[in-house]
Order: sequence, then structure tokens, then C-alpha cells
Amino acid sequence: MRSSIVGETKTRILLLLMDGEDYQYSLLDRFDISQPSLHEHLQDLESAGLIERDERGDRVYYSLTNIGETFSEALQSMEEYQAENE
Repeated sequence: MRSSIVGETKTRILLLLMDGEDYQYSLLDRFDISQPSLHEHLQDLESAGLIERDERGDRVYYSLTNIGETFSEALQSMEEYQAENE
């Protein structure tokens, strides 16, 4: 069973990708999860149309789509609001 599209890990992935595309294993280094688990999160985000993958040889890079950028900006605003009001 797949997890929520707005779970903590997926939210962090989207916020990280706001800084630009990133290599799959660079993303993996930022999380305390297995490679298969990260892959599942990335697949979910890609299926939702929020990120896209770019295969370059044996490397895979991920970046936000236009919809993903808008969604990530909304997530960032919500996190900032929450932090200000805690």
C-alpha cells in the first residue's frame, strides 16, 4: 500500500527540489531510508505529476514540474505559517 502524497518524506523531497534538480543518490544521502523506499516516494511524486525524471546514462536526476513548483511553494508557505504560529 502506498503512502500519502503529502507525507513527511515526500514533502521534504519537494522542498529540496525547489533549489533545482538533484541526483537520486544525492537525495538518498539526505534521508534515513532505503533506496527502494526513496524510489517508491519518487515514483509516487512522478505519478502525481509533481516531479519529472531525466535519465543521463546511468544517473537519474529529478526536478519539479510546473505543477510541482506551485505545490511546493504552497507547502513551504504552510510550513512557514505553522512555524510562526507554534
